[in-house]
Amino acid sequence: MSNSLPLVSIGIPTYNRRDLACRAVRSVLDQSYGNLEIIVSDNASTDGTADAVEWIADSRNKLLKQPSNIGMIGNFNACLIAASGEYFLMLSDDDLLERDALLNLSAPFRDCLPGIDGRNIGVSWSPAIIITPNNEVRWTTMPAASLEPSIDLVCGLFNGTRGPRFCSILVRSAD
Repeated sequence: MSNSLPLVSIGIPTYNRRDLACRAVRSVLDQSYGNLEIIVSDNASTDGTADAVEWIADSRNKLLKQPSNIGMIGNFNACLIAASGEYFLMLSDDDLLERDALLNLSAPFRDCLPGIDGRNIGVSWSPAIIITPNNEVRWTTMPAASLEPSIDLVCGLFNGTRGPRFCSILVRSAD
């Protein structure tokens, strides 16, 4: 994929989950959408997470080493603050992205869908598949309309009719 595509930032906050964090990073590096940066924020792990992430040699991979535990929300915010992409996705360290996830999630923003002006898109999301460590499917979150007001998404999250997860939501960073 060409770097003429807008930069997408993927934040991966982690704490003491070395193997999971590395697996998540690799799933991002395997994306068909190539213009991306990965911000791994290690929340002062004691299990060698930071060293393991550093071993993944790729210029798109940035590591933030927190000198002390700044809490879950602080670690999430560290990823967001360090992001320089036009779009942002938060990927939990125990989540994986399918190969075309970023290409598909960014399509509405890039005017790649008929009749949709990407300047009017604030969030793009897709259903997610929840699997066990043995790759057994537990459940799949439900899709929604192709295009809906953001308020419908938010209300749907609260009333249980929408099921996106962090790993399946792409937002415009400026928002």
